[in-house]
Formats: sequence, structure tokens, C-alpha cells
Amino acid sequence: MPPEPVYREILPPTELSDVVDCCWIQRGDFAPPTRPTLARVLPDGCMDILVALGDFPRPLDSEDLAPHRAFVVGTMTRHQLFVLEGRVDMVAIRFKPGGARPFLRVPAWDS
Repeated sequence: MPPEPVYREILPPTELSDVVDCCWIQRGDFAPPTRPTLARVLPDGCMDILVALGDFPRPLDSEDLAPHRAFVVGTMTRHQLFVLEGRVDMVAIRFKPGGARPFLRVPAWDS
């Protein structure tokens, strides 16, 4: 039997605590015989940079989002549901509002 899925948040080092809210991981085996799982992501005013090391969580309401290994998720105005299937293994940095600015080459509205 595969291990239970894990979602964990880790506080940033003190030197980054002004701009980083947390680092987080999402791991789990959602391959058959396990059923796909829905994950609800709520808007929080933050921007995340994610790296997918396994299968890409698919937005429930959109089939046209191509999977990438690394991507930026901007501030959301509403919740979104993601389908977790296969072997999900992700790491991310969640920035505080405005905190990602020093780490991005282009303004958030331009990406």
C-alpha cells in the first residue's frame, strides 16, 4: 500500500521572512488503484513558484493548461480545484504579497 499523501509547510529562514511566507511540499501516489483526488486551492493574495517533480496536478475546469516542470502561480481571485492523479511530487515557495518582485525578471502582470 502506498504511503499517505503529504502536504507540509516549512517556515522560511529568518533572512527571507520579510518576503517569503513559507515553502511547501505536496507528495502523494494517486495512481490506480487509488482514485484521483480533488484539491481546493483558496485565494490568499500570495504568489507561488512551483516545481513539479512528478505528475502535474490538472485544473479541474481547464484542459488547456499544458504541464510544466516549473511555473509561477499569481494571485488568485477565486478558489480553484485541481485533480491530483499519478505520482504528485511538488515543491514551492509562497511569497508574501509583493515579495516575489525581487526574484522575477518581469512584472507579474506581464507574465
